[in-house]
Amino acid sequence: MALDKATLALPQGATEMLTATIGPDNINKVLKWSSSDESAVTVDRHGRVTAVGTVGASATITATVTTGSTTRSAACTVTVVEPVEVTSVRTIHTSLKIRQSDIFTLSWIKTVLGNAVILTAGSGDKEVHAPVTWGDTNPANFDPVFTWDPDRPGVYLSVTFTPVGTYTLTGTFTLPGGYVDEAEPILPANVTIDIIVVESL
Repeated sequence: MALDKATLALPQGATEMLTATIGPDNINKVLKWSSSDESAVTVDRHGRVTAVGTVGASATITATVTTGSTTRSAACTVTVVEPVEVTSVRTIHTSLKIRQSDIFTLSWIKTVLGNAVILTAGSGDKEVHAPVTWGDTNPANFDPVFTWDPDRPGVYLSVTFTPVGTYTLTGTFTLPGGYVDEAEPILPANVTIDIIVVESL
C-alpha cells in the first residue's frame, strides 16, 4: 500500500487530494484517513487534505486499511507553507464565438465557460478551478426571443436570434484557498469574456 505523495508542501488555506494505492485483496475495503495534528492539517474521509494551521506547521496524514487481523498503512507528511501571491486574474478563454443561427441561452453560455480561471502569480500562469459568479451581458439583448405555440407546449413557432455583434459577459471571481492578494488588493476581481455572435463559422 502506498500514497501518491510521501511529502507535500501545501499553501496555507489550500486543499489537495491524496490518493492511496492498495492491493487487490483490499480493493473493497474502506480506507480510514487520519491526521496527527488537525490544528495544522485536516483530512476528510476521501483523502482531501487542507492546510489550516500556521505557516511552518506540519502533520502526518495516514491512510489505513484492515483485512482480518492485518493492518496496512501509508503516510504523507504535509507542511503548511506561505500562500501564493496573486498579481492578476483572467479567464482561460478571452472570447467565445457562436453562430447566430444556433439556438442558445445565457445559462448555456455560462455552463460552457464553467468555473475555470487562470491566475497569474509568481512564476507564471496557473489554471485554477474556482467559483465565478457570472452576471448578465452587456448589451442586455443577448438571449434569443422565443415565440411559443400555445397548442403545443415546448414547441416554438419562431425565434428572434441575438443580433450579430460582440457581447461582454462579466463575472465576479473569488480567490480559492492558498492564494492571497496582499501586495495590491484585487478582490472582488471582475473577469470578463467576449461572446462573439457571427452569421457563420
